[in-house]
Amino acid sequence: FSVECFADATCSDTCEIDDSGIKGKRAREDLRLRVISVDAQGNKNYSDEESFHVVCRGGSIQGKGWKAKFEKVVVEADTRPIGEGIYEAVFQVPIEGAYSLQVLHVNTKGREADEDLAELETSPVQFEVAKASPEALAAMN
Repeated sequence: FSVECFADATCSDTCEIDDSGIKGKRAREDLRLRVISVDAQGNKNYSDEESFHVVCRGGSIQGKGWKAKFEKVVVEADTRPIGEGIYEAVFQVPIEGAYSLQVLHVNTKGREADEDLAELETSPVQFEVAKASPEALAAMN
């Protein structure tokens, strides 16, 4: 006889984050964050029916002298499935600075509305973004 095994429901405590697409980047460049969907037993979940939401918060001091002030940035993005249980969020931040990413699993499996977001155990992710390239700055003007 044969036995078929399937991954259980995605577990926010065991999902993995691939942050290699946000390291060493500049402002106004595409930042790519990948989430690998995993169940509570550590099995990769190959479903493309999950959803993750990314909230990026940070910023830096902009201006000089007495005009200098901290410019706060908040960017949100939803992931899209790219296959084999991997989800990707693509977003940009407008200025250089220190940032923190919060990754939330969106539970679409019949829970109450106030319980439908669970932060991933591997979240938040800290990273820094350098000043935009001269070409990107020129394109703004």
